[in-house]
Amino acid sequence: MDVIVRKYGGSSLATPEQILQTAQQIAQLHREGHPTITVVSAMGKTTDELVQLAYKVSSHPNRRELDMLLTTGERISMSLLSMALHDLNCPAISFTGSQAGVFTNDDHSDALIHELKPIRVVEALENHRPVVLAGYQGVDPKTKEITTLGRGGSDTTAVAMAGYFQSKRCEILKDVNGLASADPKLVPTAHFLKEVSYNSLLEMCFWGSKILHIRSVELAKNLNVPLFIGSSSQPNIGTRVVKETKMYEDFKILSVNSHKEVVHFRIQSSNLADGFSKWNQFLKTKNLPSLSALASIYDKNEKALRFMFTADSEIIHAIQQSLSSEFSDITDMNLILSSVTITANQRVNEGTRLQAMTALAEAGISIEKMLTTPLSCTFFVSPSQREDAICCLHSLTFS
Repeated sequence: MDVIVRKYGGSSLATPEQILQTAQQIAQLHREGHPTITVVSAMGKTTDELVQLAYKVSSHPNRRELDMLLTTGERISMSLLSMALHDLNCPAISFTGSQAGVFTNDDHSDALIHELKPIRVVEALENHRPVVLAGYQGVDPKTKEITTLGRGGSDTTAVAMAGYFQSKRCEILKDVNGLASADPKLVPTAHFLKEVSYNSLLEMCFWGSKILHIRSVELAKNLNVPLFIGSSSQPNIGTRVVKETKMYEDFKILSVNSHKEVVHFRIQSSNLADGFSKWNQFLKTKNLPSLSALASIYDKNEKALRFMFTADSEIIHAIQQSLSSEFSDITDMNLILSSVTITANQRVNEGTRLQAMTALAEAGISIEKMLTTPLSCTFFVSPSQREDAICCLHSLTFS
């Protein structure tokens, strides 16, 4: 089967009117004879609201129960969309992640997909029934516990399904016209890219782009799934994700991205490995989700690991509230910076880095730290100067 996999983001399903519009699009594909899997996120800001609700009743929500709560958002979307499709004489059927055979490990809040056994999905498609699938969720086949894939995990659900059915294109549809050179809300002159490589997109997502769940990009690259990031109102407008872009020394900056809050913790430890061990034990004991470091520095003189990371504000708050005498080796440095990153289609050279640093200095923006990777250059600045830094680097690059 040549299955079309589409994922609709929460902002594209925020109102009943938008759900009806989405239903019209899926019904049209069905009338044209296309087998479809539509992966949905929770409506609008539903997930944020549910997280806030959880923290109002518990300072440390149990991760298992939090997953049970958060998965309700996608279930609402899938059932409403299926109802709308039935009214259009389109015999859709909705499935949760567990019903669709999305098998994961047991890591609540940030589970990994280990296997797909979409038996019911295949049966529905063979019977010419469009499938509406709740994204972001799965089930641990050993414990039978419901899990979630991390914020933005509906993208990963869609890519996994597209990989399983060897779809010609996995469409990630949102309320924007594709991948932009910067956040259009902050930079009105931002433009949309026609295509980008998997490697560049991975860098963008790691350094703050919210366009896709970073694990979905990794999975798409590994499974060779052709991605398309487009507009939910005009599905043919957007950005293609390809293996490679044309590379005959045609260096160019692709985008400017940012993390609003980068927090710093100090972990007293005998070495780097000991520091990370203490940090992971702290998270596990306090029932907190695992986090990836943006940067880490071990000071031999202080015998301490400085751990820099970002997360949703409620997670950062929960970590700060969890510090206790039980983990006296871990302290909050009370230092918050913002990261602003330029990402290119090729290796960022010294000339580009110097030009960016000079522009920031001339704009009166102080650089606290700098970190480079082959395709990116990241500057850590005061949160109060974050938006100015984004606009400065974007105007430098795309003027």
